[in-house]
Amino acid sequence: MKVSPEEIFVRRYDEVRAGLRITDDFDVVELAATLRKLLIDGKALIDRANQKYGLKIRFTVNNLKGGSKLPNKPDFQFYADGINPAKIKKSSGIKSLKLKKFLKLEIAETKDDKFNISEIIKYLANKKGGIHYDENLDKRESLIADTFDNLNILGFSAFTLGVRAISEVVLDSLAPLYNEIVKIPDSIPLIANFTLGKCQTVQFSNKQALHSEDFNIEIDPAFGWGSILKISKKPTSGKHTIFKASNDSNLPELEIYINDNGDLCSSFTAKDKVTLITRAVNFSKSKIFDSFFFFLTEICIDGDEINLYMYINNELVEHKSSIVKIIDKFFKYTIIGGNTHEHDDVDFSLREIVMSSKCLTESERSELANYFWLKWKN
Repeated sequence: MKVSPEEIFVRRYDEVRAGLRITDDFDVVELAATLRKLLIDGKALIDRANQKYGLKIRFTVNNLKGGSKLPNKPDFQFYADGINPAKIKKSSGIKSLKLKKFLKLEIAETKDDKFNISEIIKYLANKKGGIHYDENLDKRESLIADTFDNLNILGFSAFTLGVRAISEVVLDSLAPLYNEIVKIPDSIPLIANFTLGKCQTVQFSNKQALHSEDFNIEIDPAFGWGSILKISKKPTSGKHTIFKASNDSNLPELEIYINDNGDLCSSFTAKDKVTLITRAVNFSKSKIFDSFFFFLTEICIDGDEINLYMYINNELVEHKSSIVKIIDKFFKYTIIGGNTHEHDDVDFSLREIVMSSKCLTESERSELANYFWLKWKN
């Protein structure tokens, strides 16, 4: 088993993002554990993940000036919730820190002590159950416990506010590396990329459909339609259209659909009576029916030779070819959704669509599949 540092980084980053939905103390220690794995353990994971890209990673925070200017210093000062410049603007400006200095950033103080990001994360992860639960505390850990454990600010625990603010800065600062890892390969020429925010979905049901009448895309030498797709229903008769592209004469026409046998099909009609069809037979009985999967169909044109490919989860399902002269090599219209039986409603969902003008190499297809996997694995 081999999992790359890049994938582990992406997983940890996504865990931090999901962890912002803190609802109780358990969520706080879980989030602290993820921060420890991402920022502190061994050689920092972000450094390993960044080796290939060489980005200059800095953690941007408000230039907080700890310490009270009052004659009598307060017993406790807490400024962790003010470190994020995206949330609060400070007149003292901002500063960009390397990882080691960020971890040493002080976020609270008493009359006699100051507490930094690293030791708060370690305390929650190592002693409060994030990774380990250990009631044997050293002197410093006992001081943190005595200072923070029962401290509430505006109804929130100090740990909750602090860990959330730290996480927000981490997400903002590491976003460039995340986006460099989770991206469509540069070698794939894009016609269009329709995507949603993380973990969002467009569901097509009943009579819903999306139409475009000004697509105007040449399909020579190639046209590819890839997606993260979930099909939840097969028609009782006829077929449910997932995607269709055509022009004024209706030909050529590409259609992706599921039929009443439960077969997932891609058909390409070049001219009258010349239709190529690739099928995932009995797809509705497969283990991935009603689950999201990576789907790709490609039309590849080489002179008068036409090739039609279907891939599911980066595995070739079927390939068909024919020799035929195509007069019109443009798609003008597209539709997502639709059915051929008025009493039988569609039911499928999409998270992202990638349309390209190239038949992908095996390496490019694997990179695209990996992009989809990293982005939509949840």
